[in-house]
Parts: sequence; C-alpha cells; structure tokens
Amino acid sequence: MIDTSKIADLGRLAVTKEEEVLVKDKFMDVLSAFEVLQSVEVGSGDEFLKPSKRDDLRLDLAHNSLGQERSLKLAPQQFKGHFRVPSVL
Repeated sequence: MIDTSKIADLGRLAVTKEEEVLVKDKFMDVLSAFEVLQSVEVGSGDEFLKPSKRDDLRLDLAHNSLGQERSLKLAPQQFKGHFRVPSVL
C-alpha cells in the first residue's frame, strides 16, 4: 500500500486528507505507466557502443553560401550589415 502522507513529507508538500485520496490515485497512475515502460523490450544497447560505419556518414561537400546581402534580405531586422536580435542578458 502507498503511504501518501510519507510521500508528501518527502516532497515537502502540504496535503490535506481530501487531497491525499487524489494524490494516491494520481500516483498509482504514474506507477502503472512505469510498469508499462518496464515491460518494453529495449535490448542490450550494445549496438550503440560500436563506432558507425564510414559509409553511414554524409559526404562533406563544399556548397555556395547565401552571402551577406541575400542573408540579410531574409532577416526580420538588420542594422549596419548585421542581423539585429533582441538583447540577451
């Protein structure tokens, strides 16, 4: 059985007796979702430990870029030949 008051204490949550019933139901839903995830077969993951084949990679080919003038025409705002963006502090 789930002790919702203990879980609330661990989470430092103030839960009334009425809320405990709702919390218990929600917590049971979460636990049942984890039970479903545990039943999924995911394999060992060993295939991710091997380096990829060289032919899996894309070719590194040079391409012409848009250039400054064309890029700035696509920009929402520009200022003195540069993209204008909001200040981020």
